Amino acid sequence: MNATTSILDDAREIFDSYLRATNGFVRAIPLPTEGFKYPQDTVQTDCVVFAYILSCIWQAIGSPQEFPKYYALKPKAFANLATMVTPGADTGISYAGFWVQKGTNLVPTSPRTETEMWTLCRTLRNGFGHFNFRYINVAPRDYFQQLALPLPGEVIDPNLADNYRIFICDWKPGKEFLAVSSNTRIVDTQFARLRYSLFRFLTYFFAEPGRPPYKDILTKELING
Repeated sequence: MNATTSILDDAREIFDSYLRATNGFVRAIPLPTEGFKYPQDTVQTDCVVFAYILSCIWQAIGSPQEFPKYYALKPKAFANLATMVTPGADTGISYAGFWVQKGTNLVPTSPRTETEMWTLCRTLRNGFGHFNFRYINVAPRDYFQQLALPLPGEVIDPNLADNYRIFICDWKPGKEFLAVSSNTRIVDTQFARLRYSLFRFLTYFFAEPGRPPYKDILTKELING
C-alpha cells in the first residue's frame, strides 16, 4: 500500500464513522408550502468535518502528479463539487460563483477543466485551513468586515442580509488580499449547498466497486456511485 492509498483509506474511515455516528441528525425540515429548512447547527457541524476530510484528500492528491489521475478517475465527484459555485435551478441557489485573480481583476471562473478544478480545490482547502471563512448569516459587507478583509467590488448585493451566503477566500502567502499578484481567489456559495456539495463529492470520491453505496443525508436514498 502506497502513502496516497493509505491516506485515502484513513480519510474514508473518518467519513464513514462520522456518517454512522450522526445518522440521527436532523438535516432538513420540510416547510409547510414547499422546500426545506436546513438547521444551521447541523449544517455547521457537517461542514467542519467534511472540510477536514477534503483537506485529508488534498494531502494525498493535490500534487501535479496525483491530481490528474483522480480527476479522470472520479468525474462524478468533481462534478458535484462544482455545484457549490454554480447558481441556478439545478442547484437551488441564487448566489454562487468562483473568482480567480487575473492581473488586477477578479474574473468569474467555472471549474470546467482540470486546471480550474484544481484551483477550486486548493482554494477550498486553504480557505478552510486558514479559517478565511465564517458561518454567519449577515450581509456580504458585514461578512468581509468580520474577516478583516476589504469587500471585493465584484460581490453582488453587498448589503443584502439573511441569505446564508458564505465566502471562502485564499491568496498568496506574503501578499495582501486583492493586491497585485496576490493570486486571490474567492468561493461564493450558500451554507446548505456547501455542505451538500462537499458531502456528494466525498460519497462519489470514496465509492468503490464492491462497497455498499452511501445513503444521501437529505433524501435518505441510496447513491449509486
